[in-house]
Amino acid sequence: MSHIVSKLQLLQGETFSENYSHTEQCRPCTECTGLMRMETPCTDSNDAICICNYNFFFNGISGQCEPCTVCPVGQGVFAHCEHDHDTVCEECVDDTFSDRESSLDPCLPCTICDEEDSEIQLAVCTPNSDSLPWSGSASRVVEGGQCAFSAFTAAV
Repeated sequence: MSHIVSKLQLLQGETFSENYSHTEQCRPCTECTGLMRMETPCTDSNDAICICNYNFFFNGISGQCEPCTVCPVGQGVFAHCEHDHDTVCEECVDDTFSDRESSLDPCLPCTICDEEDSEIQLAVCTPNSDSLPWSGSASRVVEGGQCAFSAFTAAV
């Protein structure tokens, strides 16, 4: 009997037993390999718990870790990818847009120009791109969805 107990003590971290018993053999600890990383280490009474690496999720259908989905242009992230579920993307609607592929960014609000300050939109916001404001000066179109304004210069 003492042989099994001493073996358990000797191999702590390499073996475990869920039931402390003088008759039950210790079992080898699970090793996290490949696309798996350790969430909880093996102890004398519990096996190690392995989960998928960052940017991967466990697909219950295939039984493997798979790369997280990257949301395409026109969609934003609704729920971030975790070790146990994939990224959830949503269509950009209601004055929101996403002009890049991303596994992190949500749909962003469209830029709203201030008509009282002589700002006008040259392009309307779409799910794929922000509005393109113009500040009233023919030589100055504001890029990147930021509104700006400048006074008109009157010709004399």
